[in-house]
Amino acid sequence: LHRWSEPGLRLASELYGAAELPIDVYMYLTPPHSRSYGLHSDVMDAWMVQVAGAKMWKVCDVRSFEHDDADEAALDGRCAEVTMRGGDVMYLPFATLHQASTSDE
Repeated sequence: LHRWSEPGLRLASELYGAAELPIDVYMYLTPPHSRSYGLHSDVMDAWMVQVAGAKMWKVCDVRSFEHDDADEAALDGRCAEVTMRGGDVMYLPFATLHQASTSDE
């Protein structure tokens, strides 16, 4: 979706101009009852912007530099459940373990 979104491309361009750092914009149109990758981390800092609808996130206070599916049993109580709705913004630092899913909203 981000490849065909003029506002997304404009946002990336403006952020790059302001920060003078590489900026990538990824936009997803997520259907109901979907789940992202397993609990994982990304190789960059990320700002999550919920434009419409709702998405549930599991966000852990553990950083993992392995980036693939983490052992959820070993995280006993170190993760929070967060629901983002249209207009919400969340920052995830590099290597923060997270997972996203949607319901019927």
